[in-house]
Amino acid sequence: MRKRYELKSVWKNEAGYNLVEIVVLLFVIGILATIAAASFSGSMARHRLVTSARTMTADLREQRDLAMSKEDHTVVYIYIDENYYQMQKNNGTWENVYLPNTVRFAAYYDQSNTKKCTKMLSFFEQGNSNGGTSRLMNLNGDSKYIRVSPVTGRVYLSENPPG
Repeated sequence: MRKRYELKSVWKNEAGYNLVEIVVLLFVIGILATIAAASFSGSMARHRLVTSARTMTADLREQRDLAMSKEDHTVVYIYIDENYYQMQKNNGTWENVYLPNTVRFAAYYDQSNTKKCTKMLSFFEQGNSNGGTSRLMNLNGDSKYIRVSPVTGRVYLSENPPG
């Protein structure tokens, strides 16, 4: 005669999870998800800041190159309160470049380290400039500085404030 196995006898030695263990596990997963989301948000804000600073650096370098190739000066207007800058393109038209909502101009310093509200940055036909430093800041308080050397017109990105 064959033995019949009942379902109970197969699972007899197996222990399951009780409700308290499942709730604790879900609570821990929730805490980890919250920490990961906060970290992701901070890294996105830093990414937008770095991208904006690199874009502005490239645009200023383009303006310097344009001034030297045209053998005429070019101008970039930086509107700190309105959070954008305006530059002349190769065909003579003007382009407004707006910063993302999470990035803003915190300040502009001329060569005497005087804080300005609106700045006209000029590049001359020899490649030099009137110089200055733009400070970009994100909502987390991270900053990037875009410096323009008055003697050489060199444009570079820095972590450190002028001075």
